[in-house]
Amino acid sequence: MAIRAKPGEVARRKDVCRSCPNAERAGKKQILVRCRKCGCPIAFLTAFQGAKCPAGHW
Repeated sequence: MAIRAKPGEVARRKDVCRSCPNAERAGKKQILVRCRKCGCPIAFLTAFQGAKCPAGHW
């Protein structure tokens, strides 16, 4: 069973993803969709405690 990261950690990770050139965005609001480096949905990738950024940013 995967353990979810704490909400503050998820927010910190998403902040890092917002400035990453590997982050794919969609729509008028430029919502983070997926990581171009690994192909994972960013919401999924940032949510789990054991997950790691494929580019080494967090």
